[in-house]
Amino acid sequence: FVKRDWLVRFYERREDLIESLACSFQTIFITYQILSELPSVHRFNGGHGYPDPFRFFAQLLTLFQLDLFSVIHADCVYGTGYTEKLLFFTLFPIAFIFLCFLIRSVQWFCFIPAKGKDYYDPTKQSFLGGAAVSFGFWGLFMFLPTISNVICRAFTCDDFDRGDGTVYSVMSTDYDIECELKCIDLTDELHPTIECSKCAAPIGSGSGSKL
Repeated sequence: FVKRDWLVRFYERREDLIESLACSFQTIFITYQILSELPSVHRFNGGHGYPDPFRFFAQLLTLFQLDLFSVIHADCVYGTGYTEKLLFFTLFPIAFIFLCFLIRSVQWFCFIPAKGKDYYDPTKQSFLGGAAVSFGFWGLFMFLPTISNVICRAFTCDDFDRGDGTVYSVMSTDYDIECELKCIDLTDELHPTIECSKCAAPIGSGSGSKL
């Protein structure tokens, strides 16, 4: 086993390098998530796909995606659809942040003495400076590209001519949902959670840049 003292000395000697590599890895990870989503975003916006070299490269980058529904193929295993996926990716981040704040609140009010609390003294602890809060916003920042991609798919529809002068419109991401009926109702119901996720994004990006 590696001794703890050796690890501490190793980190202290290379603290700047380790923090720089951590920030670089985080930036690359987020960038690769965005690049891997470009083909699907292009298709949902009416495009016909990218050329094979880039499409093959984007398929390799799907390893960086944090879309759990696609990884485990939940639609085949559990019979879920886009409705369940949208609910998960809009409600879970809020519940996750709430849990992190709850953990920090318990630490703040039950375990940290009053003399150890100070929002302005860097040698003491602040509420938002706790590991639980920082980890919560960092996790939200890491999932932000996937969350944004799932939410934006709610506004793209495909139209089919019925042959009698009318058009049958369904969501591009899930042909079981009609745009005229369920898509509008669904986005209206989830509007508050979508707005909360968008408001938390700048905070998450700021916290993520520090970790």
